[in-house]
Amino acid sequence: MRRTFERFARFAFALLLGAGPAAASPRTARETIAYVPAAIWGDYLEPATAGLALTPHAIYWFEGVDSSMGRILGDLERYQADDAKAAPREPMVAFVGRYAAYPSNTLVPGVAVMDTAGALIADFPRGRSYAWSPDGTRLVVLFPREALPRGRGARAASAAGRAASAAGRLRAAVRYRPGVSVWDRRDGSVSSFARWPSRAAWAGNDSLLLQFRDSVLVLDARTGKTARTGHNGTIVSTDSRYALWPGEDGQNTRVFEEESGERITDAVFGPFQQSGKGQIRSAFWVRGRG
Repeated sequence: MRRTFERFARFAFALLLGAGPAAASPRTARETIAYVPAAIWGDYLEPATAGLALTPHAIYWFEGVDSSMGRILGDLERYQADDAKAAPREPMVAFVGRYAAYPSNTLVPGVAVMDTAGALIADFPRGRSYAWSPDGTRLVVLFPREALPRGRGARAASAAGRAASAAGRLRAAVRYRPGVSVWDRRDGSVSSFARWPSRAAWAGNDSLLLQFRDSVLVLDARTGKTARTGHNGTIVSTDSRYALWPGEDGQNTRVFEEESGERITDAVFGPFQQSGKGQIRSAFWVRGRG
């Protein structure tokens, strides 16, 4: 186990621990970070940030040259963020939580994109998670598996379905809202695919890794075609030796060694979990020296 951990240490990953200061995402090419205090510290927000007067569900925009905790983006009466990440190379941020598309609206759950002046650029009602492409041009948003209202689907009933109906009535097949949508900020276009993974991560600018209960598929964001992969998680280290399998809401993350498939979660997270110092709320890869 010690040998595994030493090999693993060559490629570090960052942990957002409930009881320690950390950033909500790695620095972008613009040397900026967008973060939400509640997403980093959770129940430990008060003791960990005492005296800093941070607003739990506000989005903070942190410039790399600034020594403060950053400035709050937007009107706090129009959103409550659970998590936020800056777009690579662009002054905008995506977040999941609740928001009002218009000043008179009540807050609704979903994913939205905001610029640094606080203006809402795009929104995806009922979106439950998101991820920026490496070049920051596209955003993938995941939606829950929900049945669409019945109506036009009745006309698409198959001949077999009609024959099986003793009364000759048409029965509409249940149709579901597509679970994976890719928004292109350059032209505002959206591509949707009928897949419902628990998590998604980018593998380059045109491919997505989709996490299902017992497998990881790769999806071509241009064609929608999928294929099985040998990955053990959706967030793969840049040296391709390790993978993270994120749990719900970023918690219960598992770590695997890709070649052997060995789960090394305890070797990596064990010291933090056993010490009871905080909650492991999120994890992501960063390139280490050497």
